[in-house]
Amino acid sequence: MPIATTSLSGGSTAVHYDTYGNPAAPTVVLIHGTGADARQWLHLANHLKDRFHILALDLAGSGRTTGPEGSVALDDLASQVRAVVHHAGINSYHLLGHSLGAMVAASIAAASPQRIASLVLHAGWVHADVEMTATFEQWRTLLATGGNALLAEAIALQAFGPHYWAGVADLDTHRRLVAQMASTIAPGTDLLIGLDLAIDLTTALSAITAPTLLLHSRHDRIVPKARRDALSASLPHAHVVELDQGHAAPAIDPDGFAVEVSRFLATHARPRHSIEHR
Repeated sequence: MPIATTSLSGGSTAVHYDTYGNPAAPTVVLIHGTGADARQWLHLANHLKDRFHILALDLAGSGRTTGPEGSVALDDLASQVRAVVHHAGINSYHLLGHSLGAMVAASIAAASPQRIASLVLHAGWVHADVEMTATFEQWRTLLATGGNALLAEAIALQAFGPHYWAGVADLDTHRRLVAQMASTIAPGTDLLIGLDLAIDLTTALSAITAPTLLLHSRHDRIVPKARRDALSASLPHAHVVELDQGHAAPAIDPDGFAVEVSRFLATHARPRHSIEHR
């Protein structure tokens, strides 16, 4: 369980991360979404670890990484990712993010284009519109009034696509899954929802030069089609794949998600990444 340290706007932080695979192989850094932690990527990491070196971190207020008091900025989360990469001694790497993690990944790729070998963004956006703002504000209200249980219920209804609902056995089975979700919602989720509301990558995206895969989920009710289309328009050279899933595609269809990621990485991975001298 490696730990990297860095400074945030609200103070210093110890960032916990997991590693998988061969450190001599090309490195893939995985960034989770709001309310989750590095465990979100367990299936994908196991799928990739025979060919890649995987780093999966817990962002501020998530998993084993504590969050600052008050608020957290996008640059803070980007600093946490860079601290993990530096601690692992990696110079160039592939970067993958889901939802809020996609926004963090895009900001890093824009700020340090020379270090990003390729970029995969799932369920990303440019900035929240009125519909997304209403969704995130609802999350904050539910979390404040009903805690993790109410938030998990709302996220399940918004994030799970039709394949989940067609396959779930009965309401009790769904309720057990929601209860499991509630037990894993990160303690710093309110901080990260606040960041979801504030992020605006309008001026940053044009600086991205890395080969980019945009994974859009057709039934995503958290990031509406207009917001997905706006991200595609801002990255006109990106390769776009539409998944027949909802926002929670990495969890609901982990095999299908891993296949798309693997296919893209196989095209853009170098035989070996350089290691920094520390």
